Amino acid sequence: MKSLSDILLKHPVPGLRQSERRRVCAETISSVLGLTIKASQVSYEDETVSLKVSPVIKSEMHLREAAITDALRGAGVAVKGIR
Repeated sequence: MKSLSDILLKHPVPGLRQSERRRVCAETISSVLGLTIKASQVSYEDETVSLKVSPVIKSEMHLREAAITDALRGAGVAVKGIR
């Protein structure tokens, strides 16, 4: 009988890479803004980061968009835009 780890090595879990990118985005944006943002509030698709947060936080994000983009690129996440 094969172990579960052997099976997972050959067949990666779908969504694991996407989940990791969302977590990295949430941590990076949280550190730049000084606010707590959960990975469940982040969506990453086609190199665009979207957040499901209040309008006040979105305004702050747009003011610091350059710093957030640079920090995300430094963390290894390709970003074209932030919504």
